[in-house]
Amino acid sequence: MIKVGTPVHWTTFSKGKGAFSLSRKDGTVTTVEGEVAKVRTRGGRTMRIGISRLRLAGEPSQVTEFIEAVCGRD
Repeated sequence: MIKVGTPVHWTTFSKGKGAFSLSRKDGTVTTVEGEVAKVRTRGGRTMRIGISRLRLAGEPSQVTEFIEAVCGRD
């Protein structure tokens, strides 16, 4: 369950000319407002992220799940 003080991570997607990028971001929940959480990143920025996008620390990221689905688990 996502609550204040919970360490979380989420995946961001960006695209450029002829390529795309997926990256994992980490932070700690500072407030929860309905379906949106304010998360302080390791760099000190505060971002509003939809709770459905957040994963608890220790859970696999969306990138990890994608790679395991395509390549299989060892």
